[in-house]
Amino acid sequence: MLDKRAPTTPSADPFYKPSAAQLASCAPGDVLNSRKVEVAFWSQTNFGQIQDFNQNVQAAYQILACSRDINGQPSSTVTTVMVPYNAKSSPQRLLVFQSAENSASRDCAISYKLLKGSGRGDYDFAIEQILINRELSQGIIVAWTDHEGPDAGFSVGKLAAQAVLDGTRSVLKFGTVIKNPSSVRIAFFGYSGGALATGWAVQEQPVYAPELSSRIVGATYGGPPINPKNTFLLLNKGQAAGVAFAGLAGVGNIYPDTNAYLLEQATDAGKSQLAAFRGPPGYCLVEAVNALQFQDVFSMFKSPQDVVLNAAPIKSVLDAGILGGSNAPSTVPSWPVRIFQANIDEIVVTGDVDNYVNGFCDKGAKVLYVKEYVGEHQSLSITGTPAALAWLDDRFNGVDAGLNGCKRENTASTLISLQAYSVFGQTLLNQLLAIYNAPLGPVLSFGEKRVATQGGSVTSLNRNSILDLINSGRATPSKNPTSSGNSTEPAASSSNNSTSSDGQTQSKASSTTKTTKKPFWQIW
Repeated sequence: MLDKRAPTTPSADPFYKPSAAQLASCAPGDVLNSRKVEVAFWSQTNFGQIQDFNQNVQAAYQILACSRDINGQPSSTVTTVMVPYNAKSSPQRLLVFQSAENSASRDCAISYKLLKGSGRGDYDFAIEQILINRELSQGIIVAWTDHEGPDAGFSVGKLAAQAVLDGTRSVLKFGTVIKNPSSVRIAFFGYSGGALATGWAVQEQPVYAPELSSRIVGATYGGPPINPKNTFLLLNKGQAAGVAFAGLAGVGNIYPDTNAYLLEQATDAGKSQLAAFRGPPGYCLVEAVNALQFQDVFSMFKSPQDVVLNAAPIKSVLDAGILGGSNAPSTVPSWPVRIFQANIDEIVVTGDVDNYVNGFCDKGAKVLYVKEYVGEHQSLSITGTPAALAWLDDRFNGVDAGLNGCKRENTASTLISLQAYSVFGQTLLNQLLAIYNAPLGPVLSFGEKRVATQGGSVTSLNRNSILDLINSGRATPSKNPTSSGNSTEPAASSSNNSTSSDGQTQSKASSTTKTTKKPFWQIW
């Protein structure tokens, strides 16, 4: 059960529900609403009590954006934007990040899991946060997209693409954060379920959002599920069998005929599980995994596995959900793409990824395909991401990727490269400081140590002073999960922030008093 102090869930929060008048007149990417929010590095529920680990960013916002549903009708999606301290400008950098939501519940939306007090964090989400904190520390603005849309369409690739691209459009139109939309450098990242959304956004961008081409510098994604049917079969009866069931439920959330067939075929136990997975509150990723570990998910249906998967209401939507399939556009992005994959993968069929890359390359895409032979799906999310982020660093900094076509690399592990090792070291240092509530942003660079003060001056630090600074004080966790001791803003509820009609946030930062009795990162 969620703590009674948790913010209002998406299924009950009016912020997530635009009016009919708004939807009737909006264009994809228009800002329909926005609010300032407080985010957590990790918000979890233990024995009915919420524990929050603070995410000390300069500001965070939720944007309700106009989008399109699977039939091209007006819909909406929410994107959460995190702005680091001392964010880079001239140009600004925007990383559009797709988390592995992997849920058929609206109340597991990433925008909600990020909120302080949500209590819906899990270890996979925490790993993503640690890696993204490194990007924030580089001065990069990060946008987290609710790529499953308002109805939790897990495994519906085209829907995810539109949500990602419209979320990106909305951030560019959000003047509170983006000052010069025409000069922003944009990149995309996702792993596993997040790679599904990222890969589809990469595929659909040239036709759905062609105006973004000149601002996108690259995309990197790893462990992408290519073929939903093959992925479900690989997952079934394994530790993550529940993810396959969530995928079926998610497809049913979007396609009425598919849902009618699932309910018709479901046993009593299957109907009970469909309701539990969808909620409210529903099962998020780890809860879904725990619900059906090592079970045959097709035992939840009256007909055998092959009959269910080949029934027209199921087969048609799964075939349409193949990344790079027969419905894929012939036009490919003009910017470079880096894909990384474990050679032995217990979640994603590696052969499907190989075939997808081959087809992508045949169309003329600029692709670096990196296959790693040490590790598997879960471990690659940690060991493979540093090299991917290092690759994005170069793209953000204007370094040419050197790809005139496709290039393939096989390696034991990209973690052994100097660039990846440096990123990994930065990530660990940033997380160590974040535990002590340090601000996220280029206030401490990895090498020359610099501290930015509220007045804008910069002070150089001696390397040996870091431990002294850590030992000079301790960040005390707040006993109230709806407030933050480090914020220079009034506590922001997830359901009661006011906004203007154009989506611009009305709240303003309050002044703060410096004191030398706190650790340096609390002097703001």
